[in-house]
Amino acid sequence: MSFPGHKIYVGVQMWSNFVCRYQAISNSEGMLGWFSDYLRSRNFTNPLQVENILTQIIE
Repeated sequence: MSFPGHKIYVGVQMWSNFVCRYQAISNSEGMLGWFSDYLRSRNFTNPLQVENILTQIIE
């Protein structure tokens, strides 16, 4: 891209993608169920579910 403001355009696109991914992960079944505040405060989590969530975050 080579138009005035293209760096801003790319930055806004990257931010939008980040926000969409964050919302998808934070509203996923694993986060709302197996990694909820309640279960984390009681140190009760399923390692398999945590691994699945981490895989989504790393992607």
